[in-house]
Amino acid sequence: MVGEAAAAGPGSSRSGAVHRAELDFDESLGHLMELLPEIVYRVRIGAQVRIEYVSPAVESILGYRPEQVMANAEDFVALVHREDQAAALSAAEGEPTTVRFRHANGTWVALECRTRVQPLGDGEALLVGVAVDVTSLRRGEAALKHQAEHDGLTGLANRAKFVSRLGEALTRDPGGVAVLFLDLDRFKKINDSLGHGVGDTLLCEVAGRLNSSLRPHDLLARFGGDEFTVLLTELVGEADAVAVAERLREGLAAPVELDGRIMPVSVSIGVAYSSGGTNSEDLVRFADAAMARAKEAGRNQVHVFDDALHAELNERLELENALRAAAHQGGIFPVFQTEHDLATGAIVGAEVLMRWRRPDGEVVHPGQFLAAAEEMGLLASLDRQLRERALVEVGRLHAASGLPGEFVVRMNLSAGDFLESVRPSVWQDLLADTGVPASMVCLEITEGSLGLDVEELAACVAELRAVGLKVAVDDFGTGYSSLAYLEALPISDVKIDRRFVQRLGVPGPGRAVVRSIVALCQALGLAVVAEGVESELERSALLDLGVTHGQGYLFGRPVETHELEAALGRVALAQPVERDRPDGR
Repeated sequence: MVGEAAAAGPGSSRSGAVHRAELDFDESLGHLMELLPEIVYRVRIGAQVRIEYVSPAVESILGYRPEQVMANAEDFVALVHREDQAAALSAAEGEPTTVRFRHANGTWVALECRTRVQPLGDGEALLVGVAVDVTSLRRGEAALKHQAEHDGLTGLANRAKFVSRLGEALTRDPGGVAVLFLDLDRFKKINDSLGHGVGDTLLCEVAGRLNSSLRPHDLLARFGGDEFTVLLTELVGEADAVAVAERLREGLAAPVELDGRIMPVSVSIGVAYSSGGTNSEDLVRFADAAMARAKEAGRNQVHVFDDALHAELNERLELENALRAAAHQGGIFPVFQTEHDLATGAIVGAEVLMRWRRPDGEVVHPGQFLAAAEEMGLLASLDRQLRERALVEVGRLHAASGLPGEFVVRMNLSAGDFLESVRPSVWQDLLADTGVPASMVCLEITEGSLGLDVEELAACVAELRAVGLKVAVDDFGTGYSSLAYLEALPISDVKIDRRFVQRLGVPGPGRAVVRSIVALCQALGLAVVAEGVESELERSALLDLGVTHGQGYLFGRPVETHELEAALGRVALAQPVERDRPDGR
């Protein structure tokens, strides 16, 4: 038996066992591939394409039976989307490649394929791979991308997509590109009066009308709020862009029915044309500036960005840069306009006013920069600098010359700075650092600028008074709730607006108005100060009407600290003046 086994050849029985094991393994592997949810395939590529194997999952994913696919290889390959054919052929081995196939029902299915290539010689190769259905994943990605690039209300492109497409257009063709910047006229009034729901309806209506007036390759975007932008390409010149803008403006001329009301609609449009060398950020900024100029000119107009407007923008940019530097480097400083006893001329206090000294020494009036500072969000910072520097100077004067506690330093609170300024700790720390008694400081609030109701404002003022500060209503008579303010607020002073003072010298009801204000304040125990006193006639009339204190050019223009110190040496200080109400408020 042993000899027979040896005669049979070495390993003969083991070889048969291995062969049977291999067959069993192949069979098991085939069963496994039938269970997989992914498509497994083997394709021979040569003079012809032959699909040698495709797993049963092809039927559940693409709607074709495996035998159909293997019998009609060329027809199956033709089902690849033509945009994906090149990517499918050039895909790196093992790298995932997304290929779209047409399903048996006519829809497109996205398959992520991974393939291994085995060269066979004679120009043939064997491709073995697996394909996973990623259609839902790709749809989700596409939905997220669309959401990231489009406005949720109107469905238009959003700011990010617009800026991206504009940059691409300028890269392809620096000339022949224009941006239109559109802003609906009086949209805030519609939102405030009819509600945001009606406002949203109007925005959607406007979006539809604008889109219907554009070419298929133009891009309309909702830039934000009631602002829209349009990207125009393939233009011959600026006149083409202006013609489109006029067409858009006319397309909105017909009224819109909103919430049962027939509402007129108009739009102000700015046009910026690129003839080359302009980046996307600048082109949008230029169009925005032109739109603002159309608003200033009366709305419902088209304005083109030109050299004159460009020069203005450059000046504004220089102003903004210089203001930022001033905010960080302390270029803001105080000047003081003295307040006087109208009968004796004695100095009773001074109002702190803001000035900006540029690095070249030029002194700039706030009328030339406050609006820009507010738009830039710098006004509160500038106010803080002014407040701190003014109190440092007043503290020095008080320590040097012994200003009486009744000397009043008046400081204006801007609307943007008010809520921060009412914090007691802000003033307690500042007064402690500068050595200025709280009783010497009077904060002036303008009734029309705060945007707070009377009750909320009264609580804020009470906090200031609790620190020992005085509080006055400035520009009295110019708002809509003057009497409510006087009755409800724990204030100490009222300043009569200069417009009423100026009317004292001309025929009319000016004298009667001032007399009424003085009588009302006296009844409430409030001190009255007149601002803008410029003539002896006005001073005499104010004294006759019972006003005892005033400030204005009659006594002098605003001066810097050293000039104020000199003035205090020349003009006697007034005696103590009671400025609180009898009830102590």
